[in-house]
Amino acid sequence: MPCLRTRHRSACYNPSKLAVVALLLLVPCRYLEVLSLPKKVLLRVCGKCVDRRGNGFDPRVAIREELERRGESDVTIEVESGSCMGPCASGPNIQLLNEIEPGWPRVAVVEGMSRREKTYRCILEVKERSDCSRACDLAYRLATEGPRREESRIHADNELQTDLQTESAHEQRAAQADEELQTDLETESERKLKIVKELQESRAYLAQREASVGAANWREKMR
Repeated sequence: MPCLRTRHRSACYNPSKLAVVALLLLVPCRYLEVLSLPKKVLLRVCGKCVDRRGNGFDPRVAIREELERRGESDVTIEVESGSCMGPCASGPNIQLLNEIEPGWPRVAVVEGMSRREKTYRCILEVKERSDCSRACDLAYRLATEGPRREESRIHADNELQTDLQTESAHEQRAAQADEELQTDLETESERKLKIVKELQESRAYLAQREASVGAANWREKMR
């Protein structure tokens, strides 16, 4: 199979790929971490959450004022409006995006976010200025420390899987409780029907007995 060997050889010994590998080997790890830090951080606010659950408070305005108060930084931090992020009941919500390459922002998760926020990959319940200040702190942390490590993401995925399993167990127990309740209701209904039937039979027997006694008394009077 000479053609396969040729393709394999050309894929492994591509000069451009070898040059990139050589560059990575020459650059120390601490410089690679600096190169992976974002050049721009975006705070994307859900516009629908602001209209529905903001109660007159606009996080976009408060975050811009907070950024102006803190002054300039080495990394550009901007605020923009976005679409729905999922957990509407916990809105208004904000996503953190890091832009390492211009025009390619990616949703990021940083240390300091709650487990639920890491699951939904957004900051939840930004309803007052203190929440906006916290969002700015997380944005500065993303700018200086970069996104969360991959092992943290795996840990969060494991926690999410555990939560889903726990929720499934709760649903199974609830379904079992519903079945037991349905069985109890059916048993109670059968017991009530049995009591009604016994009462009807007792009344019929008493009526028959009263009729027999009345007929006997009438015959004695006729004598």
